[in-house]
Amino acid sequence: MQAGIWGVVLLLIIASLPRAYMRWRHPSTRRQGLKLKTAKLGGVNPMINISLAEQPIPREPIVQIVANESYASASSEEVPVTIGAASIATMTYSRIASWGSLFYPALRHLHRKSHAERSSSLLHPPAPVFERKRTALSQASNNPADRRCTSVPSATAFTPSEEGEDHGSVAIKTYSRIASWGSIFHPAYRHLERRVWWVGYSVGLTLAFATYTGIISFGIFYHNLPTFSPTRAGWLVVGQVPFIVFLGTKNNLLGFVLGTGYDKLNVWHRWVGKTMFIAQMAHVIGYLVLFANEGTLLVEIRSEVAGWVAFSGFLCLCLFSLPAIRASAYRLFWHAHWVGYMLMFVGMSLHVPDVWHYAAAGFGILAIDHVRRLSVMITPIFGLFTSTQLQVFRLFKTTFVTANIIAIPELNCTRIECPQLTRGWRAGQHVRLRTVSMQMGWVNLFEAHPFTIASVAESANGEGLVLYAKACGDWTNRLYDIASDSGLATAAVEKRNSVGSATEQGTRMRMIVEGPYGGSSHDVMSTFSSAFIVAGGSGITWALSTLEEVIRDAELERANTRMIHLVWVVQDPAPLKTMLPGFKALLKRIAFLPSLDLTIDVYYTRAISHNRLTELAHRTRLPTNIRLTPGRPRLEALLKEFANQAQGLAESSKELDGLVIGMCGPLGLRDSVEAAHRVLSKKTRDNVGGVEVVVEAFGW
Repeated sequence: MQAGIWGVVLLLIIASLPRAYMRWRHPSTRRQGLKLKTAKLGGVNPMINISLAEQPIPREPIVQIVANESYASASSEEVPVTIGAASIATMTYSRIASWGSLFYPALRHLHRKSHAERSSSLLHPPAPVFERKRTALSQASNNPADRRCTSVPSATAFTPSEEGEDHGSVAIKTYSRIASWGSIFHPAYRHLERRVWWVGYSVGLTLAFATYTGIISFGIFYHNLPTFSPTRAGWLVVGQVPFIVFLGTKNNLLGFVLGTGYDKLNVWHRWVGKTMFIAQMAHVIGYLVLFANEGTLLVEIRSEVAGWVAFSGFLCLCLFSLPAIRASAYRLFWHAHWVGYMLMFVGMSLHVPDVWHYAAAGFGILAIDHVRRLSVMITPIFGLFTSTQLQVFRLFKTTFVTANIIAIPELNCTRIECPQLTRGWRAGQHVRLRTVSMQMGWVNLFEAHPFTIASVAESANGEGLVLYAKACGDWTNRLYDIASDSGLATAAVEKRNSVGSATEQGTRMRMIVEGPYGGSSHDVMSTFSSAFIVAGGSGITWALSTLEEVIRDAELERANTRMIHLVWVVQDPAPLKTMLPGFKALLKRIAFLPSLDLTIDVYYTRAISHNRLTELAHRTRLPTNIRLTPGRPRLEALLKEFANQAQGLAESSKELDGLVIGMCGPLGLRDSVEAAHRVLSKKTRDNVGGVEVVVEAFGW
């Protein structure tokens, strides 16, 4: 049975390998792990005050990149770039030779073509390499409109490369995608996506859970009746210990290959725990009945101390994992998990010595996961290590930072800025935050809270990692009160009846940032031709990071996206005033990308007074691409209209790279997005090049 379970896991991994590879090779998804920005460039003192506005950098024409070359040869010497009186050395990168290069005398014969292949290549020569003309920056006009770049290949933007052409052009490399199994087999798969209202899971997940439960029940009762042997049920509990621990870890190979975050694998962690509880109760009750029939019940109860320790540990895990306790007292749930795990591992090893390796496997998986998460980058605190030694610590996912926290009353949340962390994550990922502050209490050092990253890695403005923490619990309310100088902002938000403003002065606080985790599965948003993004409330943080990543890839000329529609659903229109500068900044950047179009629709669901709406309209002037609408959005109509517009981006569906539907918000909004997605016809899906759905819902 265990071999069958792990065999299914292996098949899922193999089926997901192609999409995992395509995600890994995309530049925006590599080098995962938060990175501190480097304070030293090429041996030059970073404290030199250099005004780039007063002394522009002279640039040379960009060298042409030939697509059919294995790699371009370049000088290993560092070429200084002069900026006034200062000189900054450029960074060079070394390479590792391939096996074919190292063992070329033996492997060169394997690369020889047959006579038939050589004849075929002569009869059918390769297609010409298409290149986009780009003028050297040193010769370009000073008008920004003349320097606009086209992020998506078009018929007029490319010319075939010819011999003797100047070196003022570069070949544009775009990144393709591999459709998911759900998109390929959508006519059958769409029925599995429907929600079973009385269970809360999709039809496909419900069937998978039922199958797994049936396998465990079959193992307990097959050839085990009418005389029931509780031993088999006990072995079924022990055999699932490594599996349930593996599914509950934050860093595991299964989540990476499947493109699934630990939060989505956690639903399997909980269900496997339920099947273990059934098997555990069958084991305990079965032996109690057996001992009672033999008349040795009290004697056996006193002698099986280790067994009762293991049972109490597992019972502690199950009882404190109930949804009501987990939602209202998360800290109690978290500590109960630690205590329950330790009691279960120790008790089962002493109860039956032959199962110690199962306990060791579970403890080892748990230890490796926490060592990876809690191995702290010590350099930012003490400055003891060199840059070479830093690479070892960057393998881990925990960093000490000094963050700036700012209260934003319009959003009823706290903005957390970590300017030291500038790269190492991708759009849609989140981090787990701990505070090191007497104001928050030292107990909170052991309490981690997940928050979605609202900024893009390696952004042009250099703002670093940005988070938004909504004040909706004890920890977040305390953080919000500290960020607001008066400490009474939480109560003031409830009584506010006019448009306020965010706190301008922030508060600095030491924090521990762990991550990043999760993300938009194997789907890289910039590889799609069009994107329809829906955000609910604080889910705008996920949407902002996604938008910024697509725009950044478009500016770097590695995006296929041509059209984006953002739908933001809020209760009150006041948050728009706070987010408007960010929206305007995105639209300003898109103005230099003629092939990329962004439309933002903001819907507010709560009725407000006419005077307040007039005041908001007077103080907030919206650009033409931003619309404010009362009521709930009709997602089905909006999605159909957007899909029809996406079909017009090209004459043939083969020229399109698909439509992605992204969503981040509450569970009700998730159900609405999934229902709207199912309405799209097969013809529409084929015309847009396929449809993928990326869902990040609040809650467990």
